[in-house]
Order: sequence, then C-alpha cells, then structure tokens
Amino acid sequence: MSIVGKVISIDNDIANIEVKSSSECKGCCACSKGTISKDSKIIKARIVEIRPEVGSFVMLDTSSGSGAIIAVLIFGLPMIFFITGILSAKYLPAYLIKFDIETIQIFFGFTLMSIYYIILAIVAKINLLKSLNLKIIKILNG
Repeated sequence: MSIVGKVISIDNDIANIEVKSSSECKGCCACSKGTISKDSKIIKARIVEIRPEVGSFVMLDTSSGSGAIIAVLIFGLPMIFFITGILSAKYLPAYLIKFDIETIQIFFGFTLMSIYYIILAIVAKINLLKSLNLKIIKILNG
C-alpha cells in the first residue's frame, strides 16, 4: 500500500510526515503517533535512498508483510497466551484451587492475555516495536 504525505521535519534518517486519513485508515489507527487534526496524522518513515526536503510531498510504501505482522501481534498472540493460560491452570496443585477448575482456567487465560497486552504496550511506548515499516520511495515535488 502506498501513502502520500508532506515532510514536516527530518531527524537523522527518520522523516516525520503528515498524512491525510483515507477510507482505508478507518478503524486501523496503526500509524497514529501524534495527531494534528481528525483527518491527518504524523507518522515516521525511514530515509533509505531518497532524501526529501522539509515541505516536500513524498510517497511512502509499507512492507508487504506489515499488515499480517500487526494482525498476529494484536489478535494471534493474545489468543495463544489465553489458551496457554487455560491449559496451564490444569497443572496447579490441588490445595491452591479454591474455586472450580473452569473458573481458574478462565482467570489464568485472561491473566496471561493481559500480561501480553501490557508488555506489548510497554514495548510500543519505548519504540522497540515498529508498527509499520515505512520508507520513502518517491518525491512528488520539491
């Protein structure tokens, strides 16, 4: 997928680009690091080969696997953590179980899934996780 935006600042090899929301953006919000208005967002893109000037319009391209990776991180892995919690609760010692086993399994499943989401939020907050692998592929003017 290609995105068109305006370069608003450049820090080393990272460009901050203002992009307008399109119909494909509804409900995704994967690229929203900061918001200028309801219809535009500031995203970060790597400068690899093409070096734009501040104020120029550029075309960005996402890597082909970004959507699949995001879907796995947001939906797939939490389900794996949930199921792991359900299955691991069976192996608790009997003296620790004060409720029926099904309640304990659901509790463990949601606990592990919550821990996963907390770790994901912390990693995303300190920018270890790049939600989109954007790079500048073309300067449209400038």
